[in-house]
Amino acid sequence: MVPSWKVVTGVFLAWLVLWTPAESSQPSQVVERLHVSLLSVMKQGNQLDYKHRYQLLEPIVTKSHDLPFLAKATVGKYWKTFDDEQKTLFVDIFSRLSIATYTDRFDSYGGERFSFLAQRELPRGKMLVETILTKSNGEKVQFNYLLRQDKNDWRIINIIVDGVSDLAIRRAEYTSIFKSDGFFPLIAKMEDQIGRYSNSH
Repeated sequence: MVPSWKVVTGVFLAWLVLWTPAESSQPSQVVERLHVSLLSVMKQGNQLDYKHRYQLLEPIVTKSHDLPFLAKATVGKYWKTFDDEQKTLFVDIFSRLSIATYTDRFDSYGGERFSFLAQRELPRGKMLVETILTKSNGEKVQFNYLLRQDKNDWRIINIIVDGVSDLAIRRAEYTSIFKSDGFFPLIAKMEDQIGRYSNSH
């Protein structure tokens, strides 16, 4: 169903209130705002198509995640082999793929809820926020968020789902493609994944 602009605007305004900058926000607050925003979009799943969910999630993911840092981290030592134009292109497509992944996975609501467990300090100034996602069938999935402080803002730099690092999975996949095929085939595969997400809805 194509949503009315009234619905889209209502969700967007709710996001603006939610993400109003606050002094000395804690890492747990960054994660909580992300969760509330995701659930808000999910609850509109029967009214919002893929395009509109993407438009709503784009500022949310960009605000809560350090996407340039993550893009660089996923290719590790190969980042220094990219020229400036390739670095800009890679950060752009990595960011779009990250938003598209959220858009694909958080597309409907069935009573899911997030619960905060703990926040603890890690070496090198990083923080870990531990949470639980309870699915509609009662199944529990642990989501742990690793954050670092960028200027005055805490931002997510990795998500560990039931002990599995999303960053490690992406690094293994992207560096393997880069080593075997090169830069532009890697870009093409990422673009193809974005297309599959958008065409599946």
